[in-house]
Amino acid sequence: MNAKTPSKLTDIATLTLLIATLILPESNNTFAIYAIGLIFLVVIRFTFDPINPYFYLAPASLYLAGNLIYLFIINGSQHSIFFSCAYLGILTFSLASNVRPNRQEPPKITTKSKPLVSLFLISISISTAIYVAARLKITPQVAMAAHLAMSPVLTAVIFGSLIAISSKKLILALGLSTIYLAQITLNNIFAEDSSRLSILDYTILIFLIAYFRRRKKAPLRKNELKAINSSLGLALIASFAAIASTSNLESLGGDALIALNAVAAISAAKGHHEYLMPFFNGGLILIPEIIWPFTKPIAYNSSSWYIENVLNMPANDYPWGVGITLFAASYLYGGLPGVALMFGGIGLFVRHLLRLSTNIFWIGFTCYFLMRLPLAFYRMDETFILGSAAPMLLTMAAFIRIYKRKIDNCFLATENPRITRN
Repeated sequence: MNAKTPSKLTDIATLTLLIATLILPESNNTFAIYAIGLIFLVVIRFTFDPINPYFYLAPASLYLAGNLIYLFIINGSQHSIFFSCAYLGILTFSLASNVRPNRQEPPKITTKSKPLVSLFLISISISTAIYVAARLKITPQVAMAAHLAMSPVLTAVIFGSLIAISSKKLILALGLSTIYLAQITLNNIFAEDSSRLSILDYTILIFLIAYFRRRKKAPLRKNELKAINSSLGLALIASFAAIASTSNLESLGGDALIALNAVAAISAAKGHHEYLMPFFNGGLILIPEIIWPFTKPIAYNSSSWYIENVLNMPANDYPWGVGITLFAASYLYGGLPGVALMFGGIGLFVRHLLRLSTNIFWIGFTCYFLMRLPLAFYRMDETFILGSAAPMLLTMAAFIRIYKRKIDNCFLATENPRITRN
């Protein structure tokens, strides 16, 4: 069977179920069919390859499955439009990203560590400076702009640097990773808001370091295994420290309500779409208020919109936000066409990253964005991946233009890694 055939078959099945959600009447049976079909069509794409989006999307779909079960128990009505959004999103993402697993082995590469260590230290320093400026309210508008435009790229560079360094000096990479862990832990503690996601990011980083190091087919030494276990232990301690320091315990709950929130948001958004919202959060948010021809929106995002229009509460009364999934958020932006455009755009972004991944640094860089896809799709919105999209993409383009050749010169390889595109 041609390698492309399974992907084509799942796309056809996804399209078939999408059409069914649009024409068939709602019932408990259709809910079960749509829910099982949605999870199955994501899980079946799984491949044990961290550079494939479904390595992350497939296991995380079990989180979505739990939400769908809860939705069925609490309120299974008005579900068809949610599944229409979900199937359309998954389909357009698949077509736009156009990725498939590759069974080739990665090339053996030799890295020059010193330039990568310098790049890591520069990135972590800038990231820390942005956080400190925001925390101390030093030029808060500039700090916010820098965070939205630069933070995703800086963290991706941190991931790429550490994973690349680990391919030659594992202990050094794990030691440097503790600086990153200290940064996110202090951020959680002083923000008084436990971010489980930042600790999860670090845990996945350690897994990726161990995975790509092991792919060299060189056995891990005892001291290397101890260093990996110690890093995971530090992540566990950091999690407890962050949770113990938070005063907003309500911010730790609500995960079972995501699908219910999504259905409610979609129902409320019918005929009341917020066409400006993705453009505002995608770049207009950085324009100073004095330049706006009218009053600049405040807290103009899918979470605040849900709190105000569905829960009928002031957004400030629930500062930790509410997740409604990217399926619902993109429907809010522009109905089903909004869903197709949003997921298609993210798919093209992923496709570009995969083309960029020609050595272990860029593979690590790409993995950072790929691992954020599940929580953006199944819980939050596009800003979880892209920050403020327009300035972030400009920052990324500038970084690639300035540093790509310098980074590529750190690697000696006779062939490209195992990335395959249709």
